[in-house]
Amino acid sequence: MQIGEMEISALQEIGNIGASHATTALSDMLDSIVLPTPTRPPVITMAQIPEIIAQRGKVVTIYEEVLGTVEAGILMVIPYFFTNVVVDNVLGMPIEREDPNTISKLGEMDESAMTEIGSILNGHYVTSISDFISVSMVCTPPKIGFGTFQNVNLRSKIQYALVIHNELKMEGVDAILGDFFFLPDKAAIDYMMKALGLDMMLAM
Repeated sequence: MQIGEMEISALQEIGNIGASHATTALSDMLDSIVLPTPTRPPVITMAQIPEIIAQRGKVVTIYEEVLGTVEAGILMVIPYFFTNVVVDNVLGMPIEREDPNTISKLGEMDESAMTEIGSILNGHYVTSISDFISVSMVCTPPKIGFGTFQNVNLRSKIQYALVIHNELKMEGVDAILGDFFFLPDKAAIDYMMKALGLDMMLAM
């Protein structure tokens, strides 16, 4: 499956809408500024995802399948350091944690909080896309992981990902918070193009 410039542009717009809603929700939770930072290129192949995540070191992954008229996956990846920042700010208190260089799994409170946070953010992302293209889309319960991208069990037949980096700005912190990957399969991409009225133009 190959996608052209028009499809990439449309998918980028869809991804930006989802990221805008999700980061607004995270900004409200943290009472800090979180900005979606579009990447270049905005649409990547699945083979490129491990390269991006490898730059983040140890990460927390939150993955949900998207079911409905359009089926896909959505993956949120946050470096372990920022997991601490996010959870502590949401709970309003610091949590004692292991050394991030030696930690092998998340603590119970971190895992519970990140699962809830990921569910909220992914839900905002998917709902905004669903409203934009007027289709039914719902998320399955989130699966949380710790370590590397290779530990994430994704849907089959996914070739492309819409990727958005999220920039966190708060006192003492000004860096990339993490990444959203929206993972539509070919049928989902075809349906989104049809919903946007681009299918006839692409056929010309």
